[in-house]
Amino acid sequence: MDYREPESLNESRAPDVQETLSSPARSSFYELLLSKYVGVWLWSAIFGVVSGVLFTLITFRSYDSKWRAFTLLAALLTGIGGVAAISSLLSLYRGLRYFLIPHFILNEKPDPVMFASSLRAAVLGLILASCARLLISLSELIISSLSGGGF
Repeated sequence: MDYREPESLNESRAPDVQETLSSPARSSFYELLLSKYVGVWLWSAIFGVVSGVLFTLITFRSYDSKWRAFTLLAALLTGIGGVAAISSLLSLYRGLRYFLIPHFILNEKPDPVMFASSLRAAVLGLILASCARLLISLSELIISSLSGGGF
């Protein structure tokens, strides 16, 4: 038994394959595919970083009574950073609910401008939460250096 196709079929398929490889439709297909997954990748990366920053904000250190001002500053910065991180997560949820799920699961045409604005808001919240965490770390470093001990 010979399982090879007749040569006339192979020759008739060769130009179609060649045209497909060099056609503009193929490059636009890859651009569409890449644009879909870049959005998902950005959303996932921002979600992971925001979750990490939020996790680092959930620490508490007790200091001596002479460092109460720094403790209050750290508590204030923790509150600001926590609110910023939560608002960032809510922006990511909005992008998930109104863009990613309709686009990938429901095969609808959602608004990409809304998705971009939700990612922008999430990144802004991430920047604010990260700045708050940096200031908390600096205040802890100051307390540690002034008290002459480690953490």
